[in-house]
Amino acid sequence: HNAVLRVLYFFLRHSYGIDQTPVLPYIPGDSDIGSVVENERCRIYWDFSFSTTRLLSANRPDIVLLDKETRSIYMIEFSAPAEINIGLKEEEKRSKYQDLQMELRKMYPKHKVKIVVLIIGVLGGAKDSLLMELKTIPACKSAAWQLAMRMQQAVILGSLRLLRTHDLYH
Repeated sequence: HNAVLRVLYFFLRHSYGIDQTPVLPYIPGDSDIGSVVENERCRIYWDFSFSTTRLLSANRPDIVLLDKETRSIYMIEFSAPAEINIGLKEEEKRSKYQDLQMELRKMYPKHKVKIVVLIIGVLGGAKDSLLMELKTIPACKSAAWQLAMRMQQAVILGSLRLLRTHDLYH
């Protein structure tokens, strides 16, 4: 889960000029990820719990990108379910964060708030919606295909790692 998200997170950091070094194809697991990074163009939250005026069951999206230039907020949620559950997980993630979306709209009334749901099956399968969702983030629009492939590779490598760790591939 986090290995896949690191691909997108570091791409966003690079795209918005937070990092000057080239994006690595695979980000090591021990990378230093702060819960909030920011510059004059954006603020990026990693696994950050948002304080809200009312108690919410879900207030901690995987990544939140606040684009200061376009006044847009992207709540990015990822999951890697069994292929048969991709559609179900997509709906579940979207409904899970609707309350937080409304709260963020109140907190940032001049911003558009969008939920971006990225689902890749545990074997690397994905619906067309993966590319469409990635393209809703302006920084990812032209690189959506490459990002999707790198994220799928991270899912497959993670699945293989799990199989090897638990000796399930024999």
